[in-house]
Amino acid sequence: MSRNKTLGVMGGMGPAATLDFVNKVNLLTNAKNDQQHIDMVVNMMCSTPDRTAALLGNGISPLPKLCESAESLLKQGAEVIAMPCNTAHYWHEKIVCKLEEKYSNFSFPNMVNLAVDAVRSEFADVDRVVILATEGAIYSQIYQDALSAAHVKFTVPEPDVQALVTKAIYGVKAENIEESRKFVNHALNGLVGTRDVLLLGCTELPLVVGRNEYPRQIDATLELAKEIVRLCKGEVERVVYANV
Repeated sequence: MSRNKTLGVMGGMGPAATLDFVNKVNLLTNAKNDQQHIDMVVNMMCSTPDRTAALLGNGISPLPKLCESAESLLKQGAEVIAMPCNTAHYWHEKIVCKLEEKYSNFSFPNMVNLAVDAVRSEFADVDRVVILATEGAIYSQIYQDALSAAHVKFTVPEPDVQALVTKAIYGVKAENIEESRKFVNHALNGLVGTRDVLLLGCTELPLVVGRNEYPRQIDATLELAKEIVRLCKGEVERVVYANV
């Protein structure tokens, strides 16, 4: 039996979202004992500066902290890196370039690209994608650009609706799950058409948006977890859809 590759997780953006990602990796792994699970190193670096604040010009860049976290994981033996924060992927290419100055044998999948690929493969009949994400991700257009490149139509919430999404995201970070669920349900009221696909482009959102209520959805966290299991073990051995 071949050895599993070691996973390094750039965590803390936010803590609950990191735990959700790790749980999805575990659920997707067909393991009969501890030894068949994926070895992982998790950097719960909650001190990473707010990504949205930086993108909106209201805070310092998280790039140095992101590079520090990723390099620390490689030093600790990680061969595959996961960054379960959609907004942080604005800096993905720069982090990779920085790591490649010292390291060569690692994988660092881009969850934005994975989520967009999943839209195309799972929903061939999609009319448009409704993007739910942080203000920073919307402002930086990381998902808009990726969907445009894939020739997929999309829409983003109006400012008043985005304000509700933002409250939901930061509510999860503050562990106010039930309040956040109310905010996001209000935001989604009438927003998603019958042939639309809801793209959860923030790792806090799967904790408050159920798949049963919105079955035509792509959870970027889940797509990243699938790819991580494939890279670390060779394939995704079980299909698991986590509901909240």
